Amino acid sequence: KGGRYLLVTVQKGTSCPSDGTSDGVQFIDVRKAIAGDSGAAMGTVRTDPSAIEVAISVDNGTGQNGIIFVANEHAGKKQGDPDTVSAIDFKQALAFVSGKSTKPVVGTIPVDRAPVGLAVSADGRNLYVTNEIALSGPDSCEIAGNGCLPVKNPGPMGTLSVVDIHSGNVVADIPAGCSPTRVILTNNDTVAWVSARDSDGLLAFDTSKIINDPTNALLSTTPVGIEPDGAQPFFSKRLMAVANTNRFDMCAGAGGTVSILNFDTALKSGGDAATVGTFDAGVFPRQWALSPDGKLLYLTEFGSNTLAIFPVSSIVHQIQ
Repeated sequence: KGGRYLLVTVQKGTSCPSDGTSDGVQFIDVRKAIAGDSGAAMGTVRTDPSAIEVAISVDNGTGQNGIIFVANEHAGKKQGDPDTVSAIDFKQALAFVSGKSTKPVVGTIPVDRAPVGLAVSADGRNLYVTNEIALSGPDSCEIAGNGCLPVKNPGPMGTLSVVDIHSGNVVADIPAGCSPTRVILTNNDTVAWVSARDSDGLLAFDTSKIINDPTNALLSTTPVGIEPDGAQPFFSKRLMAVANTNRFDMCAGAGGTVSILNFDTALKSGGDAATVGTFDAGVFPRQWALSPDGKLLYLTEFGSNTLAIFPVSSIVHQIQ
């Protein structure tokens, strides 16, 4: 909506137990936030105490207002229950935080376990969801321990789900490595990149084949650093930055790293040859953004409580 609002998932966490009324997606007035106005936080649409990521479909192909999607990572009440993605009408949500509406949530979509990453196709037709654990399926992951944690028992492989936004139904579920946590779309939404955290890899999928030819949808696998999370193309989509969280070694004081990939090599063949550089980051680097002019990369370092800013020209110069 013209950059007027910022949508943020909020949860009180274990150190400050939820009161059940403020976990979900919070609306922030960007102009007021920039001005330092204490009233910038407009209100929160409640979904679930485990709300973790938000995405929006500006035009869902039906001529209606945009739909907000919120991944509820642990909404299932018992083992074997699906977790969920909440669907919120944008216009009704604005009215709700202004005290003029009572029903902004228009639907709940059951998915596999521990949904985290969300990406919406530009045409507003499909929502892509990463689920860390499949509810069913023969594929399993043998995940090595790292730092503080012991070796985990083999468990189900995670999945990438595709939701038809018009119907609200899951139309595809495919294996997507061990504990996939993030998904982004590139190449006019023909490629979905998935960070498979416990596989230490970045996977590329052909989005047209996820539904029509799922066994051949995987295009490439690129090994990166330990427990990758966010990924961001930059330098006119010639390079890709991947945040390697190393999150399960944080109690030993270890920081994360950043892998820089050659975009085309990662897409076409993957493998070790796609990595053209690696550098250290703060504790638990997590999510990226690229400045509108493409000159700066922003990285949230969750464990360091830091926003790191990298000049693209400096990264490119060092690689070259």
